[in-house]
Amino acid sequence: MPSTTRHPLSRPFKNGTFLRLACIFFFCTFLTRTTYYALAEGFCLKRIEAPISFQGDISVKPPSKSTLETLSSITHQHFRYLKKGSQAYAFISDDGHYVLKLFKLHHMQPAEWLQTIPAPGVLQRYRDNLIRRRKYRIELTLTSYKLATEKLLQECGLVYAQVLPSPEFSLPVTIVDAVGRRYSIDLSQHGFAIQKRAELVIPSFERWIKDGDFQQAKSAIDSLVALITARSIKGVQDSDPDLHKNAGLIGTKAVLIDIGSFYANPSIADPTEMQRDMKKVFNNFYEWLSKRSPSLADYLKAKLESPEELCMSPAE
Repeated sequence: MPSTTRHPLSRPFKNGTFLRLACIFFFCTFLTRTTYYALAEGFCLKRIEAPISFQGDISVKPPSKSTLETLSSITHQHFRYLKKGSQAYAFISDDGHYVLKLFKLHHMQPAEWLQTIPAPGVLQRYRDNLIRRRKYRIELTLTSYKLATEKLLQECGLVYAQVLPSPEFSLPVTIVDAVGRRYSIDLSQHGFAIQKRAELVIPSFERWIKDGDFQQAKSAIDSLVALITARSIKGVQDSDPDLHKNAGLIGTKAVLIDIGSFYANPSIADPTEMQRDMKKVFNNFYEWLSKRSPSLADYLKAKLESPEELCMSPAE
């Protein structure tokens, strides 16, 4: 009589074996996706392709023929992942001279869906404040990009920037993310900025102080003061005036790196208001200089205490 014993592998799953294997599969899939997301620092095309629903005018003029030629010569090279900020993913060109910022447009969506969530009393006020703050940040960021492009192109070291997709031109580029994956995209269809690469202020001054190169340091201080002066004369103020992280130096020439926190304020061009704002902008930097080079701190202080000189300081 033939045996009816089944091979162990042909037996149906029992005692939850199938469920355990399914859980392991989904856990491994989740772990893989989470690990990739972490290694890529959250970058994916969906995050730079989200639509923008904003009532204000944030359109900018398309690049001129000469600007487009410059942009095309820059984007012939690859841009490799550099870092991420609160508003954009940054990529650096192969020659190290330019930074491409792709705006995080998924952050530019209003949180109106929160209105559908029932929230009594204190929770409702908290929810409404959260919606208002998010709306304010979105409005500030988007209008700041436009201000930077229209009024502060040189001060920000910008070659070109836009928020909304444009049908007026095409600008293909290849970017490489943090895990080495390549994407070919058309920048005209994205919110982006291309800036000249600048070194942060503190590392530059650390090097000059260490080398005893005070002439270079003083030239950079002159340029930093002239930069903030030029921005102020144009009636633009910065809601995040942290010189340490938001300004940089190309040699000794100062530029504004962060372009997402500007707002129009005509009164800032007044010498008294300008001087008050200058002290706020330079306060942390002055304190840092005071501990490392009192002579440079004194030089900076003298520059900031003369509003007449500030108004006559040309931007480089």
